[in-house]
Amino acid sequence: MATPAPEEPVQVPNFSDLGKNARDVFKTGYHYGKGLFKMVVKSKKDGVFDVTSDLAVSFDTSKLDGMLETKYRTETYGNFIQKWNTEGTGSIGCELTGKIFEGLSLMSDFFYNPQTTMKGLKLDAKYINDRFNGSCSIANDNFDTSVNLYGAVVMSFKDLAVGYQCGYKTATKELTKNDIGMAFSYRDFSFHVRCTSIPHEFGCSILYNVNTEWDVAVNGITAKSGGWHEWMVGLAAKYKLDEDSIIRFKINNSMQLGASLQQKLSENATVSLSFNIDCGNISKGTHKIGLALELEA
Repeated sequence: MATPAPEEPVQVPNFSDLGKNARDVFKTGYHYGKGLFKMVVKSKKDGVFDVTSDLAVSFDTSKLDGMLETKYRTETYGNFIQKWNTEGTGSIGCELTGKIFEGLSLMSDFFYNPQTTMKGLKLDAKYINDRFNGSCSIANDNFDTSVNLYGAVVMSFKDLAVGYQCGYKTATKELTKNDIGMAFSYRDFSFHVRCTSIPHEFGCSILYNVNTEWDVAVNGITAKSGGWHEWMVGLAAKYKLDEDSIIRFKINNSMQLGASLQQKLSENATVSLSFNIDCGNISKGTHKIGLALELEA
């Protein structure tokens, strides 16, 4: 009898990915303004070049937003990445993953906008193993004396992950990020507890995997600063109708009702129709609808 291959260890998530499964139930599949058309094209074949484009047309503003990314792979010198967006900003960078030692990634990125003459440089480093995920970056805009610093770390203990991220701007000597989060799982439940802009905003999300077709999520946020206090709670669900169709619903305490139907047309094409109904102001015309088409080639 053949010995089964050992399971690969689960990779520790980035700080921004803590609680991502619950957030996806609320966000993924919803594309709407008063009118929105979205198209995503990605190259799927393995090779030297990878090309990704993401375009969105908003009929509210009659504006086209999007980006184009090209990645050139080499065996010795890492990956060279070129990006361009519809704002006119272009960038070029180099990515080294696992070249120095296993788990370490280094990236540099230089960007420039010829219309606004905005330019800058960003350096990133990231290290991941089966218990630790750490990253840091240094960014400078217009090559002045101001530097933006960022760092994040996540530690994993079986089904528990605890993380912290911090950002600092030297020009104003202020924290741009100061967040802590904790994610853990128990049977079919996943929990994410967080404090953003410590100690002003607290949040908690819960994901329940009812079965292979049903996912239900609850998300709550309370924020307070001085005499200002605001809170929000929402409920969302995702149901897999069949192998090619997914339907989603969500509602919050402001009586904003959202729904989405995602249909896979073929192996490389998916279309999503979504809308948002302002149940508290039915007659005011603040409802939204959107159509998204995703293509892979």
